[in-house]
Amino acid sequence: LSGGAWRGERRPLGSFVPWKESGMDPTWIAVWATALVVAAGAAWYWYRTRGGAHVDGGKLERTMSFMSQSIFENMFPEEADLVSIINNAVLVEEFIAREEVVAMLQKLHKDHPELYRLWSRVVPTEAGDIEFEELKNIDEELDVIVKESTAKSDEEVMNVLQEITSDEYPLDGLLYRFHTIKNENGNSALVVRVHHAVGDGIGLVDVMMKVLTKMDGTLFDLSSVPHKKRHIKFSIRSFLLALAKVAMIPVLKDTPSKLTRRSKPLLKSGKRRFAVSPGFSLDFLRAVKGSFDCPVSVNDVLTAAYSGAVKRYIEEVEPELTGKSMRLRLMMPVTLPRKGDKLRNRWCFVSVSMHGDLDVESRKERLMRVHQEMENVKRGGEAILQLQLQTIGASFTSMQSRRQLITSIFDSHTTIFSNVPGPTEPVKLCGRVIKKFMLPLPNAITQAIVFSYAGSLNLTLTAEEGIVTQPNRLLELFMDELRLFGKEAGVDSGVELLREPLC
Repeated sequence: LSGGAWRGERRPLGSFVPWKESGMDPTWIAVWATALVVAAGAAWYWYRTRGGAHVDGGKLERTMSFMSQSIFENMFPEEADLVSIINNAVLVEEFIAREEVVAMLQKLHKDHPELYRLWSRVVPTEAGDIEFEELKNIDEELDVIVKESTAKSDEEVMNVLQEITSDEYPLDGLLYRFHTIKNENGNSALVVRVHHAVGDGIGLVDVMMKVLTKMDGTLFDLSSVPHKKRHIKFSIRSFLLALAKVAMIPVLKDTPSKLTRRSKPLLKSGKRRFAVSPGFSLDFLRAVKGSFDCPVSVNDVLTAAYSGAVKRYIEEVEPELTGKSMRLRLMMPVTLPRKGDKLRNRWCFVSVSMHGDLDVESRKERLMRVHQEMENVKRGGEAILQLQLQTIGASFTSMQSRRQLITSIFDSHTTIFSNVPGPTEPVKLCGRVIKKFMLPLPNAITQAIVFSYAGSLNLTLTAEEGIVTQPNRLLELFMDELRLFGKEAGVDSGVELLREPLC
């Protein structure tokens, strides 16, 4: 970007190519891109003729998709010691008893039998695949998967949450668990744990909306919340950039730092623990994004702030890297639209630069670069391209080969970052007002998830103790980046950054 970045001027095409730092011969880039074009065409044809249908004659298919099956069979190496479980922890003022949770699940089963993944176990098929098989004794199973415990303080609740969210559970029955915690001297909690094979973020949020209610007791419908839609025009330029970018994902590797350095790829380095930032205001972020001439998004601001915080953290823990140009990238999950059954896995990761070549003070330029890259991701169809390539590739590769590729991709990135929209107003669960959401998601590399609720957001950081030794410091730097963005953007001092939900 040139000096006009803050004003939203476009960067010249030649200066925004992803292979600049790789040292690769352009001829090889062309070969990769050509091969990927052919593969993309094959993927499109396969998807149109075989893979697109999920509902046949009104009957839901039980066979698992490639994505869900890969997640269930675990694409990570043994040394990662990881099972893909999504955790959602909520704090509530009043304790939710175990019996109430079981009754809620039984009602959900009665009202929504179409959510068959929630009422099924995974079994092998005669063809050698695996599929969901609905359980007949569902009420008995629901009674088993809900646990209850007691704590004596808010601190003890958090300690119990740390242990629960880092633990595993058997996968021979229902693929989810509930754990309710009674706090004798503060906020109680409820933890929902769902194996990722059941569904992705969009699917699980859809389920969540079937049990959450507004303050008046009516169901909260997230789809009824007005969203300002912006038409994204497909761009051949962006598509070619996406091809080259996807081609080089297995080739490039981030600058070694304490956030990536391991003796063996994805080797687990200590317990996976989580930390949560203070709540911060959605109005503050909107004021920041509204100060630009070009249409940057709230997600752009969050991504740029997290990117700056990561670089500052690395420079603090490794002073020898201070001021140096670094290749730093994050993996960003992108969920894709789906028809019919929403509870499924239709998503992929895209690789996004954190622009470690920039000085930590270059916030405006970093934001504009992030914005331009996200525009290219949308205009070039990078997410759907990535999804179709990995789906068609599964037909020609072994599990061992796919596991090696996944290991290489995760090991070559510094972190994962995502922004998940939640309820826009206060909601209740089992008649109790939810005060706060937290999303600790253990992964093979450091994972950061921003979740919004009732005008407030927070960031949940989940990392291995041997990789991120000071998680609270990284969160402090993230909050400081948001403050500095507000200052440089000239946000009115009357718009406060800190804001807890329901306060």
